Amino acid sequence: LRAVGVEPSDPGVAYGLSKLGVIRLARRTAPSWWRRGARILSLSPGIIDTPMGNQELSQQPMMRGMIDLVGRMGTPEEVAAVAAFLVSEAASFMSGSDVLVDGGFVAMAGEGF
Repeated sequence: LRAVGVEPSDPGVAYGLSKLGVIRLARRTAPSWWRRGARILSLSPGIIDTPMGNQELSQQPMMRGMIDLVGRMGTPEEVAAVAAFLVSEAASFMSGSDVLVDGGFVAMAGEGF
């Protein structure tokens, strides 16, 4: 990783790689589990107003920019509502997807905002 300018000991790198691994695992395993009647999904919350989210905000100044971009932190209730939907029959035709609950951060950041 260092050869391409990535510091493996950086916690942000470890988090990003592990999240990517979860997303890829969901996509890769979804087809075989779908045939068995199961749905495989991953959920990616943004900065959420929880003790952990607030600790991360205090230790990672770049998180302030994320909040400024979307306008606020998310709430645990907003993430819970999406999770409840994903496990309900209303989402019965969903599988192999990563569901973002990030206030649009990934979309906005991808547009260079």
